[in-house]
Amino acid sequence: MCTNGAIVRAQDSIQVRQEKCIGCKTCVVACLYGAMTVISKPVVRISHHQLMGSGMKAEAHKCDLCQESAAGPACVQVCPTKALHLVNRDDIDTMIQKNNGV
Repeated sequence: MCTNGAIVRAQDSIQVRQEKCIGCKTCVVACLYGAMTVISKPVVRISHHQLMGSGMKAEAHKCDLCQESAAGPACVQVCPTKALHLVNRDDIDTMIQKNNGV
């Protein structure tokens, strides 16, 4: 989906490698689920300890399931009705089998 190789499958999820993202928005157009967004962030260019200028950089973003958090996704932790649950492929297969009476 990303012509620059910025979107990868890692740790059972789709992740964006910001160092490769050029902000072209191809992922936003291609994503069938509407999960991709592009935001602009201010950047400062510095070379040899000298300010070379500043500008904006567009970056693709999507939920990464809080990969850095050992406790899991924050949305699951703070859901006031406890309606959100993180499940893996095995959990889904088990639910399907249970619903099909297998």
